[in-house]
Amino acid sequence: MKKLNKWIALLLAAILAVLPFSASVSVVQAGKKTVTLNKAKFSMEPGSSTQLKVQNTSKSEVQSVTWSVIKGKDVVKLSAKSKKSVIVKAVKKGKATIQAKIKTSNGTFTRKSVRSEEHTSELQSRG
Repeated sequence: MKKLNKWIALLLAAILAVLPFSASVSVVQAGKKTVTLNKAKFSMEPGSSTQLKVQNTSKSEVQSVTWSVIKGKDVVKLSAKSKKSVIVKAVKKGKATIQAKIKTSNGTFTRKSVRSEEHTSELQSRG
């Protein structure tokens, strides 16, 4: 019985000795690639356009991206949707939230970007 306890203790010690190294490697690998959008917040004049891009992924990693306007659908329009980017056109003054649901080989990520109603002239007048 004592021999069995020694073997179990040795086995557990070996597992505990190896476990921190394997866990830290996976955390570092996951930490390297945080999927983001190139703009979290931005301002636009009605009629102007800007491009939102998915960052920190390779083309082969991205399986699909679903772009959508979740708030302010009458404020902006989306066009030229692809795996890596979308064109956002400001239709009128207001605030909108654009969402990208990104499916990669590492998992599914949801990222949001906010288009502000504030314009350069309004920001300058606040002084």
